[in-house]
Amino acid sequence: MQPDDVGEAWQKWERATLEQLSEGLKRVRKQRSMSQRALAEMAQIDRGIVANLESLGRISELPRFSVLVRLAWALDTSIAELVYPPSRARVAITPGYQSSPLVASQWLGKSKAFDLADRNAYLEHVVTQDWTDSAEMARNIRPGNDFDVYSERVLLISRLNRLRLTIRELKEVKASLAAEDIADTGTYSADKLDQLDEQAALQLQRLNA
Repeated sequence: MQPDDVGEAWQKWERATLEQLSEGLKRVRKQRSMSQRALAEMAQIDRGIVANLESLGRISELPRFSVLVRLAWALDTSIAELVYPPSRARVAITPGYQSSPLVASQWLGKSKAFDLADRNAYLEHVVTQDWTDSAEMARNIRPGNDFDVYSERVLLISRLNRLRLTIRELKEVKASLAAEDIADTGTYSADKLDQLDEQAALQLQRLNA
């Protein structure tokens, strides 16, 4: 596209997004049984902003991000639901690209940082659960060589091997968090994970002896 064409494409996108926002705002406001005045008071914005957004009468540009946050908060919803109303089959996402509101909301929330943080939290939960379960299983293993005892040992070995694999993946995720300058708010440091891995390895040696 030529520069003029690109500019025109973005203008069309902004107009389409404004129409979506107008529809989405009106839809959620009515679902909440709120008047424009009540919404404006709750969001601490001028009533004219709400009226103009819903009528598209005197605006040609999307509102500031702070206005969207205030409206979403006041309506107890997300910005995505206001901008990409689920009542529509397709919505404008970027110039020339339309898709379903669900795809649009997923695109809006797409984030490598958040995905890594979520994976970090999930793996920490798995490590904690597997370590607790392994310790409990080890305490309850009875002496002997019958089938039940053998099955318990096999199950514990499987759990410990899974634990070590999860620890390895969690360490890789934590390294990625650091590389992406993402705060790690978890409970396991790299040293702690190494200690758990060593203890799991020792238990496996004893079980396989």
